[in-house]
Amino acid sequence: MKGGALSLNLSLNAATSAPAGLQWTLAYAPSDISSLTAVAGLALGTSKTLSCSSGTGSLTCLATGMNASTISSGVVAVVTATLSPTSGSNLDSIPISNVMGALPDGTSVSISGTGGTISVTQPNPTISTLLPANATAGAAAFTLTVNGTGFLNGVVVNWNGTSRTTTFGSATQLTAAITAADIATAGTAPVTVVNPGGGTSGASTFTINAANPVPAITSLTPATATAGTAAFNLTVTGTGFINGSVVKWNGS
Repeated sequence: MKGGALSLNLSLNAATSAPAGLQWTLAYAPSDISSLTAVAGLALGTSKTLSCSSGTGSLTCLATGMNASTISSGVVAVVTATLSPTSGSNLDSIPISNVMGALPDGTSVSISGTGGTISVTQPNPTISTLLPANATAGAAAFTLTVNGTGFLNGVVVNWNGTSRTTTFGSATQLTAAITAADIATAGTAPVTVVNPGGGTSGASTFTINAANPVPAITSLTPATATAGTAAFNLTVTGTGFINGSVVKWNGS
């Protein structure tokens, strides 16, 4: 994945002409691959050493040693590619060029090389919590905090499948601007996170609660009482009452 590293085997098929020395150059896009490094593979044995030098977007390696010994078929180098955390590509080519070989007597030998392609996959981010996790229909715009894992710089929060202005905080926290229109109607809204270049989280549900109705009183029973009489139960009749409604008497 982006920002990670992977190892690649560079192999030699010596066929009938085993070389005593090898040289090659690997090229890469610095915008997608931060660096290439290489260490000797088993095919070099103990009589050969691998020396590499880095340039901008390239790594040139030379395998040399005791001229009388040859390099057998197999892995001549293990190449480590460190991927850029902001790689803009899902497929990165690493072509090989300037491949040269020499026989034990110093005679040059023709060697052809074939490069490869790295497939860069994106981690799927996850959402653990939304803050707030709910709002009342008709409320004002607000900032939604999304907590989770695997967020990359450039990540986008989707609300009901549509992107919202997103601010990257860290790999575990983002904020998104939610508009008043987003919560104008009671219901639910799925929230997802999409990393740049791919990788989408599962949906987390944001709840939009219906606004409380405005209560109205149509009658009081009894509607009057004589001063000094005993306590009594007042029945309030009207509309728009909900569970948890409170009757206030003289403001209290």
